[in-house]
Amino acid sequence: MENSRKEQRKDTTQRNRDEKQSGERSTVQYSASRRSFRDEQTSVPLDIEFCLSRFIGKCLVLNEAHSAKGRVHRAAVTIGTASKAKRTARETIGTASKAKRNAGGTIGTASKAKRTAGGTIGTASKAKRTARETIGTASKAKRTASKTIRYASKSMRNAGGTIRYASKTMSYAETTI
Repeated sequence: MENSRKEQRKDTTQRNRDEKQSGERSTVQYSASRRSFRDEQTSVPLDIEFCLSRFIGKCLVLNEAHSAKGRVHRAAVTIGTASKAKRTARETIGTASKAKRNAGGTIGTASKAKRTAGGTIGTASKAKRTARETIGTASKAKRTASKTIRYASKSMRNAGGTIRYASKTMSYAETTI
């Protein structure tokens, strides 16, 4: 009997030392002799269902915080993808503009050829038509790229909203814990 008390005191001393080192202290104490939980500060007996529900509640809050963290990560990935799409679309616009300028030069050359050489009128007209088609294609590419930029911007705004919501959830979780 004396040995079991010594063992119990030793365990309690060790637990208190561990709690002091880790910086956190449990407010619930289990009494083996009384087979009940008690709050150390008020010495009020606690129901085991109450202790379990409190523990489960903390677990749920932690789980929600973890989910929020995942949503933040997914939103960040969405922002990255949207940014990349925006850059690609800008490059497409640049290429389309260059094609338009080149086609403009081709039209000028074709007009000059038309004026100077009677024999090359047919060829020059064909070159002019081809150049106009190139301009049309370039304009279409420019429009598509602009749409991509608008979509990417919308995705970035949505992701920003997700991050704000997730941050709120995380701060609520920290407060609850």
